[in-house]
Amino acid sequence: MPIKPTHDTESRLKILQEISLAITSTLDLDSILQILFQKIESLRPYGAITFIRLLDKETGILKTLACSNITEEELKQNVLEGRIALRSIVGEEKTPTIVVNTSVDQRIPRLKLFQKYNLVSYIGLPLVIKGKTLGDISIFTREEHFFSAEEIAVFTTLAEQVAVAIHNSQLFDETKRQADELRNINEERADFTAMIVHDLHVPLGTIMGASEILQEGILGPVTDDQKKWLFKIETASRRLLELVNHFLDLSRLEAGKVDLDKKEVNLNHLIQDTLDFYQSLARGKEIVLQSRVVTTFPRFIKADPYRLAEVLENLLSNAIKFSRQGGEIEIGGDRENEREVKLWVKDNGIGISPQQIGQLFEKYRQTTSGKSAGYEGGTGLGLAICKMIVEAHGGGIWVDSEEGKGTTFYLTFPIGG
Repeated sequence: MPIKPTHDTESRLKILQEISLAITSTLDLDSILQILFQKIESLRPYGAITFIRLLDKETGILKTLACSNITEEELKQNVLEGRIALRSIVGEEKTPTIVVNTSVDQRIPRLKLFQKYNLVSYIGLPLVIKGKTLGDISIFTREEHFFSAEEIAVFTTLAEQVAVAIHNSQLFDETKRQADELRNINEERADFTAMIVHDLHVPLGTIMGASEILQEGILGPVTDDQKKWLFKIETASRRLLELVNHFLDLSRLEAGKVDLDKKEVNLNHLIQDTLDFYQSLARGKEIVLQSRVVTTFPRFIKADPYRLAEVLENLLSNAIKFSRQGGEIEIGGDRENEREVKLWVKDNGIGISPQQIGQLFEKYRQTTSGKSAGYEGGTGLGLAICKMIVEAHGGGIWVDSEEGKGTTFYLTFPIGG
């Protein structure tokens, strides 16, 4: 016949459940310990002293983490840190250690602390996680106490819960520390990249400007062969500047250093300016650039004009790159709903396979269709940066494409910013 649980048993189980729920609700170690000591009072016999120690990985010494009914200073003065002989028993055997009477048990030293606080009986519980000892819990009673098998089982379960909570908290702190270090590295990388980009902008801009002036014949007649090579110089310089800007944008966005400067943006002007900027590049491939804006299209939205232009320029540049000779490209706009505006960049180029659309906005991704068709690839950062910028505005970006028939990129932005 099964033994019916006693009231004490039910009470202890309830306390264990409460402790388990409490210590799994937070990763903050101080909060965990505060909760633990609050709950452990009703489990501890005879108003005992309790303290928790953790093993220092470098020194191998047990150091006090927290205590109850005694101050940490009192513990240090009585040489409890790393000096109790029970450390080897609890830590190495990884099992609960019981001392019924500290005054006669030869395993522990005679400490004044025991006499001062009349500490008689002791239970030491190892904090073990995945076979490794983190530290221990020490519980002293002020009267001689024989710990029953049930009490030992309850305290053992408690120690297991505490070990898991401490381990999770340590992992959280380590992850947070690594995240802080990574953020600092990203910020330093962003600053360094910005310095390099700044030094490259001026000479690249000079090369592009000079090639455009020469192509237009402002400084004198230019032959068709010379125009062809000047166009190649301009195109290569523009591409290099684009790559440099991509690395700068990515490093800043990943470091969280880009703040959006939202203003009233005239979308009609933005679309036309983007088309004008790439007219010479499109003419080189005999590509027709056009805009299509519906009548309900809102003229203004609240956005960062520089970042919005960057997205459209990136998409238009890609469209030109992956379009065939004599193709057509359209930038359009419409009202998506009462709160959002929708823009698109549409081409009739080589298209993208369905298998690659899902990976299109990942960093350093380039489509195999573009490579196989002989189109020069870039860094694979442009679309990833576009996605970051659009989502930073609270919008969305997606693509509709059919291999061999063309691609349309869609963007949505909140009208009010």
